Amino acid sequence: MPPARGGSCSIIDPALLFVAGTALPAQEPPKSPDPAPTLESRCDAAGAKASSVRALPHRRPVRVKVVDRKEHALDLVAETERSFGGRLDEVEAFLARLGLIPAKLRLKPAIALFVNQAVGASYDRDTVRVFDANVSDSTLVHEMVHALQDQNFAMASANEQTPGVDAGIAFQALLEGDADFTEGLAMHPEYARDLEVHAKRLRAESEAAEARARQGAALTPAIFSRTQTFWYTRGEEFALALYRSGGWGAVNRAWGAPPESSEQVLHPEKYLAREHPVRIDTSELEASLIADGWAVRYATPVGELVTEIWLEQAGPRPVDVGATFKAAAGWGGDRGVLCERDGARFGLWLSTWDSEDEAREFVSLAERTLPAADGTDGDPDREVRLMPDGLHAVLRRGADVFILLGCPPERLAGIEEKAWAAPRTIGTRRK
Repeated sequence: MPPARGGSCSIIDPALLFVAGTALPAQEPPKSPDPAPTLESRCDAAGAKASSVRALPHRRPVRVKVVDRKEHALDLVAETERSFGGRLDEVEAFLARLGLIPAKLRLKPAIALFVNQAVGASYDRDTVRVFDANVSDSTLVHEMVHALQDQNFAMASANEQTPGVDAGIAFQALLEGDADFTEGLAMHPEYARDLEVHAKRLRAESEAAEARARQGAALTPAIFSRTQTFWYTRGEEFALALYRSGGWGAVNRAWGAPPESSEQVLHPEKYLAREHPVRIDTSELEASLIADGWAVRYATPVGELVTEIWLEQAGPRPVDVGATFKAAAGWGGDRGVLCERDGARFGLWLSTWDSEDEAREFVSLAERTLPAADGTDGDPDREVRLMPDGLHAVLRRGADVFILLGCPPERLAGIEEKAWAAPRTIGTRRK
């Protein structure tokens, strides 16, 4: 008899009920759903996936911990300080003198606020720290890659070998780029099937993220948003370039020889060719300033990325984004120094460029950071302005550029002479 349909009733032969009741198993009550996986089990699964894709072993157990954002922010402030190779108050003064942050901005609360808004989890010393137990699986994979980095490459000691603004930014790009690249392959295995397509995908994502970071510069200093974007997007492109050149072995070797500059991350072919940034020795110049009663508060290579951000952000006149990227790409090496005496501060920034033409291109944009010309001597290679806080100048000699920010007027000649004479360590570049 076909089963009844709709709302009608059927009369069923009792014999069929007997057969059904004896020949078929009794229907079991519905099972309760499996319990949701715990945060710990999800973290273990993420670690296994990260280890498999990254082809590295976990050497120690990793725990996961839910923390409050305040605790997490304090930890990240300390990590940021280590990355910059100096106390945050010194970095703060240096960035303010360059015009990259407002003079009254305090880095510690600013970074704490920024990471509270922008960071969802972190890793430190065999511990993954999250704000929410419902954190995504992709985030857990990312943090477990950091555990692999730490346990296989001594992540903390490698970071300590890259002090200063530019090297710190480059190291963070290796750190986050490796983790992002691995996370992408773990969550989307199809990416590995065509790395050329994946490279184009990452390039488009980088451009979109950088555009968003620029748009947000009115609310967050670009030095924060742009560098964080750089760590992840350009860092992932860097990791992909290494992987395409020699698989995971090439990525692993980068941990023994991290990129020395943001230039090498922006242009991975320079890293792979071992094209090192030019090192500029300002020790004699610094010694002369100390002898004159000035204290050297902070000294660091500035780098291609921060140079580009500076061209975009500093000064009263806006500069086209495409032009700043092109101008900064000729960067060869530099050193910035912040000096202080009796509460007065001035900055000096000496850079070298790949050619005289590229130095001129940089100068043509750098001088726009100065107030409009009202007292120039007519020399395009010597733009000098006397302002309430001292001399501001953009000077060029050959492929070298010297920028002064608030220099005492009486010190210009002596400082300039020693700057042009500062020794350069060439590396593989030709001068």
